[in-house]
Amino acid sequence: MLCLASLCLSLSHAQEPFQLLKDSRRWGGDATTMLVLRTQAGYLERFAADEFAAYLHRASKSRMLLPRAIGDVPPGWEGSAIFLGVAGQPPFADVAPESLPMNGFRIRTGPARLDLIGASEQGASNALYWLLREKVGVRWYMPTRLGEEVPVHEEITLEPMDLVAGPDIPAGTFDVHYYGASGNRSAGGQPRDFYGRHYWSDVVRPSDKNRQQHPEWFALTDREQLPAEDWKNWLWTDAEGHIRSNQVCTTNPEVIAQFVVAATAYFRTNPDASTFPIDPNDYSDFCTCERCLKLDHDLGDGPLMNRLTLFFNEIAARLKPDFPNKHLGFYAYASHTRPPTTVKPDPMLTPALCFFGSPACYAHAIADPDCPINSTWKQSVFDPWTKLCDRFGYYAYYAYSGNWQGPQLMVRTLPEDLKLMHEHGCFYFNVSGPRHYATSAPMQYLARRLLWDVDADPAAILDEWYTGTYGPAYEPMKAYWETLIRGYYQGTHHGSKPDRPQDMFTPGIMAEAQSHLEAAEQAVASAPDRYQRRVAIARAGFQYTEPMTRGYGHAANGEWQQAIAAGEQALQAIVQSRAIEPAPYVTPLWPRDEQTWVWYRSWDGSRSSEIMTSSIIDGWREQSAQAPPAGQLVLELPEQWSFRKDEAGQGEQQKWFDLDITPTDWQPVSTHMSWTTQAYPGDWHGTGWYRLDFTLPEAGPGPLVVRFGAVDGRAKVWLNGTLVAERSDEPGLVWNKPWSVDITDAARAGQVNRLAVSVTKQEFAAGIWRPTEIRRMD
Repeated sequence: MLCLASLCLSLSHAQEPFQLLKDSRRWGGDATTMLVLRTQAGYLERFAADEFAAYLHRASKSRMLLPRAIGDVPPGWEGSAIFLGVAGQPPFADVAPESLPMNGFRIRTGPARLDLIGASEQGASNALYWLLREKVGVRWYMPTRLGEEVPVHEEITLEPMDLVAGPDIPAGTFDVHYYGASGNRSAGGQPRDFYGRHYWSDVVRPSDKNRQQHPEWFALTDREQLPAEDWKNWLWTDAEGHIRSNQVCTTNPEVIAQFVVAATAYFRTNPDASTFPIDPNDYSDFCTCERCLKLDHDLGDGPLMNRLTLFFNEIAARLKPDFPNKHLGFYAYASHTRPPTTVKPDPMLTPALCFFGSPACYAHAIADPDCPINSTWKQSVFDPWTKLCDRFGYYAYYAYSGNWQGPQLMVRTLPEDLKLMHEHGCFYFNVSGPRHYATSAPMQYLARRLLWDVDADPAAILDEWYTGTYGPAYEPMKAYWETLIRGYYQGTHHGSKPDRPQDMFTPGIMAEAQSHLEAAEQAVASAPDRYQRRVAIARAGFQYTEPMTRGYGHAANGEWQQAIAAGEQALQAIVQSRAIEPAPYVTPLWPRDEQTWVWYRSWDGSRSSEIMTSSIIDGWREQSAQAPPAGQLVLELPEQWSFRKDEAGQGEQQKWFDLDITPTDWQPVSTHMSWTTQAYPGDWHGTGWYRLDFTLPEAGPGPLVVRFGAVDGRAKVWLNGTLVAERSDEPGLVWNKPWSVDITDAARAGQVNRLAVSVTKQEFAAGIWRPTEIRRMD
């Protein structure tokens, strides 16, 4: 809403201009304007007010002073005043909060007075930063002081105005930005009630006391034994020997009552909060007690969200009399992505639609009809959810792509996606990554500006960023980033492209980017220090990206030693980047307390990137020790296979793998995305069977292997009725790694072959989710 077309201007209350910044030397150096906060000013208001005064001080040629008062101007004050507060509260009790957009504000001038009225504490903060951006010209091109540009003025006079405005998408976060108040500098801001986080264990705590005294509060699972990993402590055995998880039993009346109590206490303690989080814990193992299973049957045995929506509705019904304007937030996520089919969500419910993992294609817009992955998600998740709920959030997972730490530059598709979200009423946008200014800096600034105005020109925003960030190196740095962006979007690949970065950042692209970077370094050689340091951050990103993409290319060809060597070079680039300030590779943590919002750069910064990159290299080492040479491609198997759920565990006994058995009750699925993210079988866990009939061409002598790009779960493979391989490794360790299976003895060259794969997975995503091919080994 905060674009020019949406600004509401009325002069009925604004007949005089207001001097926001003046040359105090004309007044003997004394302060002429006072900043007044409401008596009950919150943390965001106080933080933003201090920053506002500091930036005006820096922007003033005479280094103006801006004293601060609480409640009202002190007696005897003869200067002008800026009043900051929240609608419906003194001194703005006459302004109804509902008259302002969510997280929006009203700015009105009067005789020697400027009123900044927020719809909320967040809105008041947004008003201050809007003035700094739009009227003072302050820019925050990167976090920390290095990214700031503060122009110096002699005077700034605001024209008479009565302006009502707010961001198009009122709340949003981007991992690389500071959490909290300072994230508002570029636009939007972290909502104080981050509603979607996994929260069940915060309400019904899995303490030893609760586990012992009230095991019925927790989910009864259908597992036959606990997993071997000690860290999976959300699974435990009760006194009667039943395996339970820390998920709750959603049909237990006492559990429902505890959620009502927790939400009530939360809203009374945080009256400005709009939403209470009610999302399940971050794994599967939902309740399989007799009552829950009967409910599933009564609701039509549809998606898990039928059961969860009924649970959420029960909580909403009890809260609504006391909190009619509040909301309950949750993720449409993992095993509970698909919307309910037989239960209508209460208007209080607010889902955050999660677009992530193997079914997410960030190379194409969500509404692109030619992208099969995004079309599936839009039709099966986005469209039905947005018809069911008037209020929703959008949660993208740009950083979750096989631990890739390189460029994530969705600058062409993000604008289209945000327009789609805004059109359907999205109020909240969150992105897990891209984390690093070293490799994805333009994306950060563009996203923040588009949250403010989804119809803004992306090219103009980026051009402003290139100009302001790099000064004399504007042209070569623009060429550098545009080259990487062109690489990101080249080709016709569908899917989470950073899983194959070598297809994007080819040797030609990297050589061209290197030349532009060298030209930029020459252009800033004698320029102010800040431009040199900003280019140095981009150089740190290049020094990771170039060898890491070579490593991926070598790994794809089975050249494991070359891949490992390139990966070690990329890893060293991250380690060396710690000498650069601010750190090019950073991930912020949540604040420790209300008063301490800090930027962490130690373990969770470059060390986090180091750990993620090391995990990729470790995978290449495993492949080097276990996998045969890549060999010669014989046949690329199609994306679509037949699939059948094995709910009774009878697939092997009934020989579903046999070539002579006529298929029945099998449905088509994609093997380029997990089965849990597709319309069929959808939000379901257990054992599933894939089957494909294909003709194997004559391919000469040598062993044959079927190479799965990735299989998430424990798996068995049959070819022509013969069991050729079985993998029982923990899925969490092998879910994203290639798997080669020798099929030499069972294969029938020149004939029809039947490949069958059973996969068992009890939580998260599951199944064959990357391309599969037949290769002949040398």
